[in-house]
Amino acid sequence: MDENKKPGQDNPDDFNFDNFFDSFENFEPFEAFEAEKKADTPEPEATVETPQGEDLNFIDSAKHDIDDIISSYSEPEKDSAPQVEIPAGVQQSFNINISPKNVRRNQGADDYSPSVTFIPDDAVNINDIPGYEIETHTTKKEEKPKKKKVKPSEIVRRVVLSISIIVIFLSGAYLLKSYVIDPYMSEKKNDKAANELIVVENFPEGTKESEMWEELEKKYPNVEFAPDMLIKYANLYAANPDLRGWITIAPFGIDMPLAQGADNSYYLKRDIYKKWTEYGVPYFDYRNSTYLLDRNTIVYGHNMKYSDKIFGMLEDYKTVDGYKRAPTIQCNTIYEDYTWKIYAVFITNSEAKDDNGYVFNYTFTRLPDEKFKEYISYVDKRALYTTGVDILPTDNILTLSTCCYDFDSAKIVVLARRVRDGESSEVDTSKAKTNPNPQYPQAWYDAYGKTNPYANAGRWYAK
Repeated sequence: MDENKKPGQDNPDDFNFDNFFDSFENFEPFEAFEAEKKADTPEPEATVETPQGEDLNFIDSAKHDIDDIISSYSEPEKDSAPQVEIPAGVQQSFNINISPKNVRRNQGADDYSPSVTFIPDDAVNINDIPGYEIETHTTKKEEKPKKKKVKPSEIVRRVVLSISIIVIFLSGAYLLKSYVIDPYMSEKKNDKAANELIVVENFPEGTKESEMWEELEKKYPNVEFAPDMLIKYANLYAANPDLRGWITIAPFGIDMPLAQGADNSYYLKRDIYKKWTEYGVPYFDYRNSTYLLDRNTIVYGHNMKYSDKIFGMLEDYKTVDGYKRAPTIQCNTIYEDYTWKIYAVFITNSEAKDDNGYVFNYTFTRLPDEKFKEYISYVDKRALYTTGVDILPTDNILTLSTCCYDFDSAKIVVLARRVRDGESSEVDTSKAKTNPNPQYPQAWYDAYGKTNPYANAGRWYAK
């Protein structure tokens, strides 16, 4: 309230609704106005809702004051009322300015526009009320967008894309596992096994071997150690009684335990701790005796196409230069340590289809002396080079066998003989000479587009 205003004194700027409505006596009743407009006005799309309890005939009682109200304003401008379109699905409400936008006397260009809001019905066309402003507020109901029909070609594209992403992901995971994780884990397991080897020198000086065994038997009360086994393998044997030895070819990075299973497949995919691994662990042929050596002791190991772990480095023996790097092999059993001199290296097949129905048998374990001499003569024909190392009918031999990739069932075989008692383990590698025409399986000649000069050569059989 204005503090300078005297009681009872009206402010000409204040709008008095009581006086305003009292001044509508010269207007026709609203019902008559409705009836007249209903005759010539098309029905609008909107709906009128009259507020409950409100009597529109109150305008009749205000006629005697209308002249005073009109006289306080200038002549209204003849602006046409805006047309209001009511779209389908839209609810309309209107603010009708009861006082038109007129300039009051003795006042600037200020607008004076009090308003009343109501919702019209079909009987009233708000656009026909002259001189009044209509403010329209609409609220459109949100319509859910219609799902577009997906074309069959788009479905195919999405399926192919999804499959491609899955294949790429799986391929990446496989490559990561094959090229990184598996080799790493295989190497870690071999390192762990090497760390379990017992170094006798670590026992207090003067400790007898029997005292060492007593200590180990207390450490592993539930393990029955093999009689006469070397004490250095005791810890690893306690972890896996299938341990049968150790192989080392230092220049090629081969240094790992040797197992022996009940067959020749168990350790193809298991490490020395019997845990699954793609690389397996090298193992003796299940028929071999490791306590007393057979004529031919056979060791198998993997050569992965994508890794040189396990026996992958044996492929270096394909050349004389590779042989000169590592002319001897340390291959031990749990009972005794042995050094072996390489005698020959050759490539053969494991499936008869790759050599005209024939497989050269290099996996025998025992042979009479004369038969053994025959075998060596056939090895000489297949050898990629000579080494200058001799071999006698009474010698024990070591055969290392692994895959190579010259053709489907190709194997590379490294044949060595045990260093005899009292013989030096030194080798004169200068005596090594390349064989100009070694005998290969038929599949090798086919793979390299060559003619097999040994197609009709004699065949050797162990029996």
